[in-house]
Amino acid sequence: MPQYKLITPAIVCERFKVRGSLARQIIRELVRRGLIRPVVKHSRQEIYTRATKEDAPGEQEAGKEGGTEKKQGGGGEKKGKKAAAAAAAAASEEANAE
Repeated sequence: MPQYKLITPAIVCERFKVRGSLARQIIRELVRRGLIRPVVKHSRQEIYTRATKEDAPGEQEAGKEGGTEKKQGGGGEKKGKKAAAAAAAAASEEANAE
């Protein structure tokens, strides 16, 4: 369950065929262990998501002491309609300039 992006008591009830009170207890235990983190906690709806490496306090401290360097971004070309339109516009401007 910690690999789900969206976790609510209703989702836990449906997927594991348990009652709501048990689903809330399961979620509380996972939060206590640090496997999931709350996103929105309202009186009527609780929404959680999986914990990432950034959320784990023990791993953050270990990362600071290690002195590791940040990796540079990929720098690949953007994909999508906007990027294709921008590339087409740049190509047409280049053709008009010649």
